[in-house]
Parts: sequence; C-alpha cells; structure tokens
Amino acid sequence: MKICFTGHRPDKLGGYNRDSDKNLRIKEKIKNTVLEIIKDQYNVCTVIVGGALGTDQMAFDACHEIKWPLTIEIAIPFGQQYIKWTPKQQEYYLEQLKLADEVTAVDYVEGYEVKGIDKDIYHPGKMDKRNRYMVDNADIVIAVWNGDEKSKSGTWNCIKYARKKGKKIIYIDPNNLEEAAR
Repeated sequence: MKICFTGHRPDKLGGYNRDSDKNLRIKEKIKNTVLEIIKDQYNVCTVIVGGALGTDQMAFDACHEIKWPLTIEIAIPFGQQYIKWTPKQQEYYLEQLKLADEVTAVDYVEGYEVKGIDKDIYHPGKMDKRNRYMVDNADIVIAVWNGDEKSKSGTWNCIKYARKKGKKIIYIDPNNLEEAAR
C-alpha cells in the first residue's frame, strides 16, 4: 500500500513555527490517520511526501515518528526546491532528506519532466508534475485541505487530479481537524 499527502503551506495552517499548538495538532491528526490506515497492514507501507514547507514536512515528521512498517519517500519537484527558504528551513529540509528511505527528483523521472526546462531549477509546472507523480504512485491520498474549491492552489489542483484518477482521498480540515473520506 502507498499513501501520499497533499496540503496547504504554513500560512493556511498554524504558521511557520513547526511547534505551534495548531501545527502540532495537525501533525498528530496526520499521524493518527496513517496509523488507522495501516493498523491491519503487516507488510511495509510506503508514504510519499513532497518535501515542501507545511503539510509535506508535517506528514514526514508524523510518519517518521511511526517509522515501522513505513518507508518514506520524499518526491522533490526539482533539486533546488529549498533555495529561497530561510537557512533554518533549509537545514530542516536537508535533514529530512537524509532521514528518508528514498528521495526521488521528479524532474528526472521519465514522463514527469517539464519540456524545455532544465533539470534542478524552479518552474511552477514542476510542483504540479511532482503532485501527479505522487498521486500516480499512491493508493490513498491524505489531503490537509480547508475545502476551498475556488482556490487556485496546488493542493486543490492535486485533489482534482486524484479525483480524476479515482483515488481514495481522506480529507483533514486543518481548521477543525475533522476527517472525511469522499
């Protein structure tokens, strides 16, 4: 079984302090949701996270706390994803890359390249390709999402793609931590 995550960045969660009360509650909800999914799994389960600030890094932390029977893949959209982050954010991200069981640079994966754009550099289409890669390689999508279907966010685009692909999606509302499968 494979689980991937999509969700908001820190400004729509509990802010940029990973240890804020709200962020810790969201991370705990993610952890409990994953534990509920894998409770009857006796084989290794893979989780795929995107490495970005916010939900991706919370999901990594939650899954790293669980560890077995999970293997953790970080699917990065391009090599320099972290280049504009603060030094502290960069340090934390690079530590997560070291702790991951696998790191996939999606812009090197056949079929997920952005044509005409060099590898390892920023392009907005690379985040969408990363999200598609994660959805394509997952059985279940956990979406930490506020339900705003009018948003032009990457999270909403990822959810629409997962729906189109017929994936099971478990929604966690970051505002009230309610969960629903749709």
